[in-house]
Formats: sequence, C-alpha cells, structure tokens
Amino acid sequence: MSENFELIKYSGAILCKHIADGATIQIAIKTEPVCAEDSGWQFLCGCDVGDDSEGKIWNLKEVIDIEPSLLPYLLCEEECYLVRDSNSKEWKKYNDIDTT
Repeated sequence: MSENFELIKYSGAILCKHIADGATIQIAIKTEPVCAEDSGWQFLCGCDVGDDSEGKIWNLKEVIDIEPSLLPYLLCEEECYLVRDSNSKEWKKYNDIDTT
C-alpha cells in the first residue's frame, strides 16, 4: 500500500448494509468529509432496496481488504463518483457527482 494511504487507512467510510453483509461494491462516492475521522467516502452495492439508517461505518483499510481495485482512487482530494457494471469491469470516474 502507498505511503499516502497509510495516512488515511483508518479514516471512516460509510457502507451500505448489503456490502457489509457480503455484496460487492458497485458505486463509490467521495464528498467533503464532515470531520477529521471521516474520509468522505461512501460505498454502495447499487441496490435500491434498503434504509439509510442501516449503513455501516468501516475504515478504508477494511474496504480495500474486500475491494483492492479501489486503492488508486482513495487518495482523490476532490469530490468524485466511481461506478462499474460488474466486478469484472473497470471503474468509471466522474468528477461531477450528478451523472444524470
């Protein structure tokens, strides 16, 4: 892992319940952190079923342990939106979170 990642690996990230239960990450959103412990990252499975109150907080190291392909993106300073169609697909990065 990169030296810069070592500085943020214990920062918090929000995961949807489904990812915490074993689903794969299909969407990653980086927004402005709300406090020093917050990475600003949210990781979602892409399923519209669920309740925001069921989200989990993991550190970024735990996220990379289950999805190492995200490592090159986690040091991103600006807001961004990453999406992929399936586990075998490459991440597509958008600098505008509103991709509609």
